[in-house]
Amino acid sequence: MNNDTQKNIIACLGDSITYGHGVSATRTKDAWTFVLQRMLGDRAEVLNFGINGASASEGCPESYRRTGLLDRALRSGAGTFILMLGSNDTKDRIWNAQGYKMGLRGIISDILRLQRDGSDLPKLFLMLPPAMFALEDGQTAYGVRADLLVNEVIPIINRLAQDYCLPVIDLYSVTKDHPEYYLEGVHPNAAGNLAIAKAVRAATEDWLKTTSEKTMTDYKTLISSVKAVTAECPNLISNLANVSALIWEYMDDLNWAGFYLMENGKLILGPFQGKVACTEIEIGSGVCGTAVATGKTQLVPNVHEFSGHIACDSASNSEIVVPIRKDGKIFGVLDIDSPTLERFTEEDKDHLEELVRILQTTLFG
Repeated sequence: MNNDTQKNIIACLGDSITYGHGVSATRTKDAWTFVLQRMLGDRAEVLNFGINGASASEGCPESYRRTGLLDRALRSGAGTFILMLGSNDTKDRIWNAQGYKMGLRGIISDILRLQRDGSDLPKLFLMLPPAMFALEDGQTAYGVRADLLVNEVIPIINRLAQDYCLPVIDLYSVTKDHPEYYLEGVHPNAAGNLAIAKAVRAATEDWLKTTSEKTMTDYKTLISSVKAVTAECPNLISNLANVSALIWEYMDDLNWAGFYLMENGKLILGPFQGKVACTEIEIGSGVCGTAVATGKTQLVPNVHEFSGHIACDSASNSEIVVPIRKDGKIFGVLDIDSPTLERFTEEDKDHLEELVRILQTTLFG
């Protein structure tokens, strides 16, 4: 899914806590999925696939798989899935550690098998269920057991998250000190649902960012840092090495950043950050050589469509190269590569050209 052109669809799978049983009278307003939708606005569409009484346990009559909602979620076009099952599994008549583990593993596997038209695998977040609180008579509502939740369910979820390298949203920690978040100790009320929505939003925030948001660079700080590290150092190589390191630190989604310097009519590899690179580039060859030949910045959205592209690193998909001048002549180039297509914008071009002008002044006076 291209996050810049297509709205994120988030499928929320779970039991009555996801459905919104604790706020049934105002569910479409106060259930955490609907609160999350308001928080995200147009950035995402949040779909609720929660159902009362569902468990994950394999072979159980209340198994989530038997409800048909898993199939609907898999067909929803979602690129992000949030899965929380386990509270109902702690009931004595249902609990079976192996059955729970296998059932949850099966649902996870079904989601991760989704791959549409060569797109990235869907993002899956596992949620630790909220805490449970006993009623005045010392019993927990609906026959669920807090001890099994803490000692069995949560460790199983955490182990599966490690096995599949999945992120975990810890609702247990969010709720364990807040009995006021509950209707009857099991189902979150409006305040509890709000706390859950905030936790989900915080955990998924970076994933839901658009490509442009993820790659937004703090150029003001970057340029200030370049001025600071080069101001007192007279050595060319030391300065270029530090500038490479600063670009690598401040710009996201890069796989190479550094300099090529003119020597004997060729570009020779200078200080850089990234993988091993080409040591010599002929003038007019590739993106760097073209920048020298034309004397102009080269902003290339897709290097594979650039005639004569030199594939020093096969991971590179987009590139920007800015010429560096000394006494009016090309002295070298600043070269930055990204594994993401269309990573660099006209805004990046303007700021990097400004950085190079500052660098020219600092290095050459």
